[in-house]
Amino acid sequence: MGGSLTTDSGDPRLPAAYCCSFPTTVGLLSRGDLDVTSYKFLFDHNCSDAAQFFPKRRRLSLKQAGLAPDATDRQIVERASERRWVIVTVNGDDFIDEITRYLRQTKKLQCHDLSGLVILPSGHEVQRRVLPQIERKLTLDGKRIEWKDVWNLDCCVRVTRDGRAQVSRFERCFYCKKNGLG
Repeated sequence: MGGSLTTDSGDPRLPAAYCCSFPTTVGLLSRGDLDVTSYKFLFDHNCSDAAQFFPKRRRLSLKQAGLAPDATDRQIVERASERRWVIVTVNGDDFIDEITRYLRQTKKLQCHDLSGLVILPSGHEVQRRVLPQIERKLTLDGKRIEWKDVWNLDCCVRVTRDGRAQVSRFERCFYCKKNGLG
């Protein structure tokens, strides 16, 4: 099992290290005994209005997640990792940096992979225009995926102002790399 690091996202702001492409079928890696129906979206304070465009039963505010409204990116990343939630934010570059630091920390006996990041364009009007149809535009390695796949495969989805969805994979955590899990 293994993949090669590529820059197939089409986004020059995502370094190659953030863009894993696995040539095998979508669904290669799974969350083990976690039920796919348990995935949720954790909305950062800067995009809480965008929650209306995501499945109702899967939306969480920072408050519902037990976090302060001014929670740091690190606190959000840690809570999302613990609970296996997908983070939704507007300040994606900051979160990519924080997630990279989090994944590279050394935890020899514990997986600390995340469950995805959705980066939205700023501006409520833009979000209202592009988000209602965005799930239908999600593809990875030429295959159509859904939100549950974003969660399952730990994808980074960058939604552009013109309504495109650029999907890539995050690196695996130190534990998973050490144990040959991708």
